[in-house]
Amino acid sequence: TLSIIDVAEDSVITTLPVGDIPTDMTLDGDYDLWVYCKGYAEYESNPPYNLVRETEARLVKINTGNNMILWSGVVGMAGDNTGTPPKLTISADGKNLYYLRPDGVYSIDAIQPALPGTRILEGNFYGLDVNPATGELFVFRSSFSSSGSMFIFDPLTLDTDTFAVGIGPSAAVFSLK
Repeated sequence: TLSIIDVAEDSVITTLPVGDIPTDMTLDGDYDLWVYCKGYAEYESNPPYNLVRETEARLVKINTGNNMILWSGVVGMAGDNTGTPPKLTISADGKNLYYLRPDGVYSIDAIQPALPGTRILEGNFYGLDVNPATGELFVFRSSFSSSGSMFIFDPLTLDTDTFAVGIGPSAAVFSLK
């Protein structure tokens, strides 16, 4: 669930059922809130740790003015997120939502969403952010034993630059000075 809290009163205004295990959120250009729910996966407790059951991974769009769910769509199953964390971000203009799946980076229209999304970058990635000044996507391929990689992808020109970065990269921070 997603709880909306009145911080002045320290009380819950409402609680919305968004999907199992919400993990990431972003605001679009209309100030609607997007929530990525990775779903619930249960595995056997002994090797080889087979998947026993799982629920859907979902994207949910919420109107922040009236706290109503505007749209919800299934983007996979919980077991898909074993090696790919569910991450999402919004384009610099607030019109396109980008999210990670095990086979790449996907995009959907944030104003009129429809699935399946369009895969715009193929690969298995561990992090995702958008430079709010340029609109470029910063996508990370992680390694936990050696240097990882950072890809800077321009969704308009489809140009990609790749750089070696440190161990376990998963996010970028931008200064807007």
